[in-house]
Amino acid sequence: MAVSPLHSATRCPPNSNIFQMVRLIVGNHLRVPALSILPQSDFWKDLGADEVDGTELIMVAEEYFDIQIHEDEAVKIRTVQDMVQVVQAKICP
Repeated sequence: MAVSPLHSATRCPPNSNIFQMVRLIVGNHLRVPALSILPQSDFWKDLGADEVDGTELIMVAEEYFDIQIHEDEAVKIRTVQDMVQVVQAKICP
């Protein structure tokens, strides 16, 4: 299942919608069943990501949501909820 970019400059999606989008991105990239991905899931401990996966997930999220995640923000992303919060802060300033 391909994910397409978010095109909503006028409306900010609810946090739960952002979570669902992030869940799909993570599941597709890491080949993990989406329903097993929870907000508190740690990319490394729970989902088996490595350093390359982490970098790629940031790049995919940037492309999907049409945002830029700076390195100082990226290093703080450990869980799915962390990514959701960064994305929400970027698309819902």
